[in-house]
Amino acid sequence: MKNLRKIIFYDPAEPSRARWTLHWLFNLLALALWCTGIGVLSLWFGSAGYERELFSSYFRYTLLFWLNILPVFAVALVFLIAFNRMWCAFLGSGIIVTVLALINYFKLMFRDDPLLLSDARYISEAAKISAGYNIIITPAIVVSFIVIIAVSVLAFFFMTARFRRAVPRIAGGFLLIAFCALAYFGAYTRQEVYDFTGNIGVEFESGFAMNQWNETDQYCCRGFLYPLLHSGEGAAYRKPFGYDREQTAKLISKYGSGNISDERKVNFISVMLESYYDFSEFEDVFPSFEYDPYKFFHELQGESYTGELVTNIFAGGTIDTERCYITGSTQLYDYRGAADSYVRYFAGQGYFTEFCHPGYGWFYNRQNVMEYLGFESSHFFEDRYTLPAEEGIMNDDSFFPDLLTLYAEAKAGGRPYFNFSVSYQNHGPYAADRLYEPNRLYVSGEGLSEGSRNIINNYFSGIRLTDESLRVFFNALRADAAPVVVVLFGDHKPWLGDDATVYAELGIDLSLMDDESFYSYFNTQYLVWANDAAKDILGNDFSGKGGSFSPCFLMTELFGLCGYEGDAAIKSLHELRELGVDVISESGRFRENGELTTAIVSEQARAQLARVLDIQYYRMHDWAKEG
Repeated sequence: MKNLRKIIFYDPAEPSRARWTLHWLFNLLALALWCTGIGVLSLWFGSAGYERELFSSYFRYTLLFWLNILPVFAVALVFLIAFNRMWCAFLGSGIIVTVLALINYFKLMFRDDPLLLSDARYISEAAKISAGYNIIITPAIVVSFIVIIAVSVLAFFFMTARFRRAVPRIAGGFLLIAFCALAYFGAYTRQEVYDFTGNIGVEFESGFAMNQWNETDQYCCRGFLYPLLHSGEGAAYRKPFGYDREQTAKLISKYGSGNISDERKVNFISVMLESYYDFSEFEDVFPSFEYDPYKFFHELQGESYTGELVTNIFAGGTIDTERCYITGSTQLYDYRGAADSYVRYFAGQGYFTEFCHPGYGWFYNRQNVMEYLGFESSHFFEDRYTLPAEEGIMNDDSFFPDLLTLYAEAKAGGRPYFNFSVSYQNHGPYAADRLYEPNRLYVSGEGLSEGSRNIINNYFSGIRLTDESLRVFFNALRADAAPVVVVLFGDHKPWLGDDATVYAELGIDLSLMDDESFYSYFNTQYLVWANDAAKDILGNDFSGKGGSFSPCFLMTELFGLCGYEGDAAIKSLHELRELGVDVISESGRFRENGELTTAIVSEQARAQLARVLDIQYYRMHDWAKEG
């Protein structure tokens, strides 16, 4: 017992290398046990929204477990080296990790949205939002902090190891930095490691299953600290070169924002159709259809302003086209707080703004992002479009009539209406082993394998159903006495077999090796249609060819057709188009004066693009800070 006391309470006045070594080993062992316990506590809170099988599953995957525990060791060692007191390592690691775990816990409880490193940009906004929630301090939370304080007090008296000289302390600091950097970039941000550690297949007693398409489930199945650190891969958005917040604010002010006079206000409904593309554009591949799935769409094109979007995506990534349209951004941002958008412009003009999507609100975090972008009202599967489980997610034959109902309710409210809706029908994959309509072939499939023939015909089957729904929808709006303008566009080309096998069998070149294959890969269609009342008010017949451009320019095109001035984002993008730039692709391609290129040639156009990028960064990142 006496020797144990000497190990615990090392006395420098009686130096002994053996006692000093044992003293440090005792302290570090206690700290290691503590860090492991705090890590386990963070896993407990991280799985609190799920059944306890998820928590127990973390212990079955060694790599996943230690990826969640090691960060606690790092935090503890930072405190130890910084303050040279063991009790500081206990208290600092316990408080910081537990507080972060609880923020994640409450964020999941209230918004079904996990904590990401990018949320650090919105601390003040989060504080304001949290004031509106009823935060309940559970006994588990109280006990956790009591234990942290109690153990830290014990560490103050019994864990007294410290560096006696500066050299080993400084050396330890450098080693810790090097190890953390190596671990972070070598493991925590590596996508292949993240994919390997997916714990999505946990079996729950109730039969509940985690969804691989649910970003929250994907996060929580990996614990807490590990997915939190992994989120840092997309946490920081690089400021445009030379970006200056104050100068950009002055630039936006200089552009100004034009108002829409009351006598020129019309209702707007924008619908982005899932995986919608008119394959008859490939005339050599589809010279004709056995049954035309685009019959009404082609009729509609004849009375609309039409063209093509050059999207950033193919067969997936819906939100890229979606958010570029309603924000004017040239690239997809991960919105984690209030941001400026065209939605806010319409709201500022007195419009009632509404978003509709029959899919789940958690998908792409739309339930939060649409609020961040300023929509006054949003509807999802969970609150409006719920169907019996066997029916799945609502198809267009029900979704479009419901959209008409919402439109009628908005008109009754007396405010002009801005609606943006995203359909779900036609979302892939499409069955390869059977035909949805065995008695109706849209294309014979000559030269196609049976699986490819089924896939392409099943795709056209859904397109036909959408076409019939569009006929009912537009006929109703055509007869409406109120002015309404509709924007209709596809988000991306559809998935047609793994590795695009159907495209290959059809002879559609998606190699991206030349201009033609680039457009074959990225193009979709858009149209802008107006009923007679809107045409009269706006003095435009909304017909003709509109050319092609990136989704970020679509709202600019709409404002031009309506004769609206718009805000700074609209104006800056309009100036860029006037300088000949109309495609800005995340693939690294631009189109200037009709030519695809890897860089913008004109110095004037480059300068204008820099202004556009500054404005979009400000709208996403600094707008909320300016109040």
